[in-house]
Amino acid sequence: VGAFESGCEGEKSEISMSNPSIIKNVPELALALVPIFAKPNSTLLVFLPGLAELTGLSNIFSNLPEGEGIRYRLFVMHSQVPRAEQEAVFKQPDGGVCNVVLASNIAESSLTLPKVTAVLDFGLHREVVYDA
Repeated sequence: VGAFESGCEGEKSEISMSNPSIIKNVPELALALVPIFAKPNSTLLVFLPGLAELTGLSNIFSNLPEGEGIRYRLFVMHSQVPRAEQEAVFKQPDGGVCNVVLASNIAESSLTLPKVTAVLDFGLHREVVYDA
């Protein structure tokens, strides 16, 4: 979390409709928070706005170190990810494993996963706006 805080110092960019922006250090913040909230034999949900963010965070999480008595199993839930890769997330985690599920916000109302103990939602979403 300290790396996230120090990375934000001095960043004072204005966010508006003409200048949308996502905090640059969200992946690092997520990486720092997962070990804090992860519990053995549980599921931890992380919501992000789209496939690019999910893929980027998935790549970063591949380096997530195993904690004391806990191992991580990573899943990406998105319509573009093959169903076969996503089905294992619905099995109850056991053996000291924490399922870390990266999902787009569309999944907030459509997923029921076993043993969810924490949700990291950064409040980010993608919205299509048409100018008539």
